[in-house]
Amino acid sequence: MVEKYDTIELSPSSHYQAFACNHDNRGRLESKIFFHWQNPALLRTIYPLREMKLRDFLYYYHEIDLWKEYKDKSLDDLAGEVRAHHAEQARIARESVARLTRLLEYFLTPDVSQVYQETYPEPDETELRKINLIHASFAKYFVKLNHPRKEKYFITQQVLLYEPRRGELTKQIDYLQRRYNAMLPDHPSRPGVLAELEKTKTVALPMAENEYNQLRELLSAHTALEPRKLEIAKARDVALFQQKSWTQKLDQNLARRKPLETQRSAAKEDLDRLNNPPQLAALERYFETEDVSDMLQETFPGLGAAQVKFINSLHKELKTSFQYTKSIAPKLNALKNYIYRLQQEQRAVDRQIKQLETSIRNMGSTWKHRAKYEADAQALRDAQPAFTEEISKLNGYWSALNATAITPSDRDRLVREKEADISKLDAQLKNLAAEESDLQARLQEVEAVLNIPEPEQLLKAVPTRPLTVRDIVRGKLQVYQAELAQKDQFELLEDIVRRFISEPARYPLWLQYMVIHFSGMRYQSAHGSWADPRELLANLRASAAEKEFKGLTDEARDAILEQKLLFYGASEDQKVDEKLALAISPLTKATSTRWKEKVDRHVRALKNPSAFHRRKALFALLVDEANYSVENLSNDEVLQALEEMKDDLPGWMWKEIVRVTSLKLKYVEDEDWETLNARDQAEKADYRWQEYRQMVSKWREAGTTAWREAHDDSNRLIVTRAVCNETAEHIQHIRGNSPPGGLTARPKWYQSLESAAAGKPSRPGEKKPHLITARKAEDFTPGASILWLTFVNQMPHAWSIARPLTLKSGEGLLPAQLYGGGQEGGWVYQNSGSVISRRRTLFDEKKRKTGMETQYLRWLHEATVVEVAETADGTVVLTFETARPNDDRRLSSVGTFKHHLDNLVYKIGGNWFNPTFIGYTPEGDVPSEDLEFMLDWNKILLRDVLSPDELQAYKKQNFYR
Repeated sequence: MVEKYDTIELSPSSHYQAFACNHDNRGRLESKIFFHWQNPALLRTIYPLREMKLRDFLYYYHEIDLWKEYKDKSLDDLAGEVRAHHAEQARIARESVARLTRLLEYFLTPDVSQVYQETYPEPDETELRKINLIHASFAKYFVKLNHPRKEKYFITQQVLLYEPRRGELTKQIDYLQRRYNAMLPDHPSRPGVLAELEKTKTVALPMAENEYNQLRELLSAHTALEPRKLEIAKARDVALFQQKSWTQKLDQNLARRKPLETQRSAAKEDLDRLNNPPQLAALERYFETEDVSDMLQETFPGLGAAQVKFINSLHKELKTSFQYTKSIAPKLNALKNYIYRLQQEQRAVDRQIKQLETSIRNMGSTWKHRAKYEADAQALRDAQPAFTEEISKLNGYWSALNATAITPSDRDRLVREKEADISKLDAQLKNLAAEESDLQARLQEVEAVLNIPEPEQLLKAVPTRPLTVRDIVRGKLQVYQAELAQKDQFELLEDIVRRFISEPARYPLWLQYMVIHFSGMRYQSAHGSWADPRELLANLRASAAEKEFKGLTDEARDAILEQKLLFYGASEDQKVDEKLALAISPLTKATSTRWKEKVDRHVRALKNPSAFHRRKALFALLVDEANYSVENLSNDEVLQALEEMKDDLPGWMWKEIVRVTSLKLKYVEDEDWETLNARDQAEKADYRWQEYRQMVSKWREAGTTAWREAHDDSNRLIVTRAVCNETAEHIQHIRGNSPPGGLTARPKWYQSLESAAAGKPSRPGEKKPHLITARKAEDFTPGASILWLTFVNQMPHAWSIARPLTLKSGEGLLPAQLYGGGQEGGWVYQNSGSVISRRRTLFDEKKRKTGMETQYLRWLHEATVVEVAETADGTVVLTFETARPNDDRRLSSVGTFKHHLDNLVYKIGGNWFNPTFIGYTPEGDVPSEDLEFMLDWNKILLRDVLSPDELQAYKKQNFYR
C-alpha cells in the first residue's frame, strides 16, 4: 500500500496549462461538463450548500492537523505566534464590533420601510409589516436588556420566530404555481395569480431571506463577541457593586458630616456670642412682644399660620414665665427649654416635608390633591428658616442674659471649651472631607468605566484566563476559516484535490468520491430522481415498431415474416450472408442463452399454421429485435439515441427525460428544470400525447428505486438528492459492498455478514464484520455505519421500524432491565417481539391523570465514520452523512460532519437517550475502473492537473492497491 504519492505536486506550471478550447481566467475548460455540480443551474438547485460543505471538509482536517502540530508545544516556543495571535484577535474584534454595531443600528430602527424601498420600489406590504414588527420588538425590548446572555436569548428567539417564514412563502409560491398551472390560458383570474406569484417570488421571498440572513448574521456577530461581552458584563457588575458601595459610603459620610457641621456652626455662634454678647434690651423687647406675626410675615412671606401661631405661643409663655422671676438662673433654664421645643418642632416639620415629598413622588401628575400637597410642602419649607432665625435669637437672648451674670474667668473658661469643641469638630470634619474626597475619586473612576461606550469596551476587553496553546490553535483556525470563506467552489476543490494527491492513504477512495460529488447535495429522498434511459428508449422503439407494423399490409407482413424465417430459421448447413443477417437485426447473431431461447420460441411461433398467430409472433420478434439493439448499446449511445429523437418528441416529454437522466448536464440551463411550466402542462394534457403520458408515467414509476441498482453497477453520479441511509448506501457501493435499502434492513445486514464471517480468517490488521453498541473511540472504524435509535409517537414505516434483535455480545437494542415493564424516567417499556414501545401516564398541572402516551422505537439516522482524531477541543469523530432529521433545516445537506465523541457513545439514563450502534464490514471489490473516471482530477478541476502519464501513474498506485 502506498502511503503517499510523492511524485505529483499541484505546481503553478501544471496549475494553469491551457486547453485547445475556451477557458475561464483560471484556465478551466468550459466546453465540457462532466458532473452535475459543474453545470451552474444544477449547482444552484442540486447543491444548495456546496461551498459550505467543501469548506467544512477542509476546516475539519486542518483543525486535526493543526492540533497534531501544536499539541506538544509550549507558549515559550511560540513567542512570535503569541504576538501574532493577539494582533489577529484585535483585528477580528474590530471587524466584529463594526459588524455588530452596524447590525444593531439596523435592528434598533423601528421602521425600515425606506431601507427596503431602496431595493424594492414596491415592497411587499405584508412582509414589510412582519419585518417592522421584529424591529419594533428590538427597539422596545432589546435596549432594556443588561446582560449578554439575555441579549443572545432575545436574538435567538427572534431568529426562531422568523425562521418558518421562508418556508411559508415557499409553500405559498408552490400553491400559486400549481393554481396558475391548473388555470386555462383565458381564465380571468390567471393574470392576477401570475402577478401575485411573481411578487411573492421576486419581492416577498427575497425580503424574507434578507431579513432572516440579517438576523442570523446578528446572532453570529453577537456570538463571536460573547466572550468579550461576558468579560465586560462581569467587570460592569463589579463596577456597579463598587458604585453602589461608594455611593452608600458617601451617603454615610454625609449623614455623619451634617450633624457635625450643625454642631460646629452652633459652637461657632456660641463662641461669637461669648466674645461679643448681643444687646440684651433689644432681645428682651422682641421676646416680650406676644404677637410677632407682622414681623415674621414681613421677613418670611410664605410662613404658614400654624407656625406663626406656634412662635407667638412661645413668646407669650416666655413673657409670662419671666414676670414671676427676677433670678437669672431660672430664666436661662426656661430659655434652654424653649430652644429645645423649637428644635423639636423644626424636626417635626422636616418629617412632614419628607412625607409630603414621598406622597408627591408616588402620586400621578393629574391627581386632584397634588396641588394641595405641593402647596403644603412649600409652606413647611418656608417655615424652616423662620424656626432657624427664632432659635438663633433665643440663643442670643440666652447669651446676653448669661453675660450679665458670668464672671470673666468663667467666660474665659467657656471660650476655651468652645474653642476646643470647635477644634475637635474641625478635625472630625477634616477626616470626613478626606474620606469623601477619596470616595469621590473612586466613584468617578468607576463611573468613567461605566460610561465608556460598549463598542470601545469590546475593543479593550481581554480574557481574564491565561492564554494557552489551545487558544493559539483556535485563533489560527479562525484565520483559516476566514480564508476559506473567500474561496469559490473550484478554489475549494483545488485545496481538497491537493490533499487527496499528497496523502491518498489517509483519504480512502470512497471518501474522495463522496466529498467531490456529494458535498452540499440537498437532503431529500433519492427515490424518483433517476430513471433508466435504456428502458425508455426500448419503449419508444417498440412503440415506433408497433406503429410501423400496423401500417403494413398483410402481404408486406408475410414478406417480412419469410425474410425472418430465412435468417433465423436457417439450419447449420444453409449458407446465410452474415453481413446481411446483421443488417436485418443484430439479434440474428445473439450468443447468450436467454436470447437464443427467445429466438427459438419466435421461430416456432413464426411457423404456426394460423396466419393471425404467425403475424402476432412476427410483431413480438420485431419488438425483441428493438429491445436487443437497445440492450447492446453503451450508456452514451443510449443517450445519443434519445437526443436524436428530441425533435420528434413533445417539449414536455423531453423535459421529463432530461430531468431524470444525465442529459441534464448538457441541456439544463435554468433553475426550473424540475418543473413543467403552464404551457408544458397544457401540452402534456393534450389527448394526442396519451400514449407518451402513460409511457413516461410507467417508466418513472418503475424507476423509483432504480437508482440504487444503477449506482451499484456503474458507480457514476446518478442521483440529484439523498437522505441518510441512501448516502450510506452510495458509500458502501464505492467500498465494494451492496447493502439492502432502508434503515431497518441495515442492522440485520451487518449481523448476517457477521455470522457469515464467523470462523473465517481475515486479512492481517482487518476487522471482521460486526454490529456493536458504540462505547469507545476504537469502535468508530472508518467506513463503519453509525446507527441511531429514537422513539416516535406514530407506528414507524417498514423501512425505519426498529425490530428487536440481539447482538453477539448478548445485548439488545435497549438495556435488558427495561423490557417487560421496566421503567425509566416515567416510561414503561415493552417488547412484543416485533415492536419495541413505551408508555407513560400524562398529568395536568394539578397532577390529575389526563391520558396515556405511547411511543414506538425506530431507526432514526445513519452516518458513515470517516476518521477519529484529537483536536484542541477534544476527541472528535468525522462522519459523512446528511444533517440529522431534527437538526437545523438550513443545514440539511450531504457532506462531512464533526461530532464530539461524548455525543456519540451509547447512553440511556435519566433525560439522556442516545442509543447508538456501529455496523462494520471491510471493503469488498472496490470498483476502481469506475472510479478512474469519477476521480479524474483533470475532469474535476477542468484543467490539466496531471499529465496523462502522471495521472496514469497516480491511478496505478492508488486505485489498484
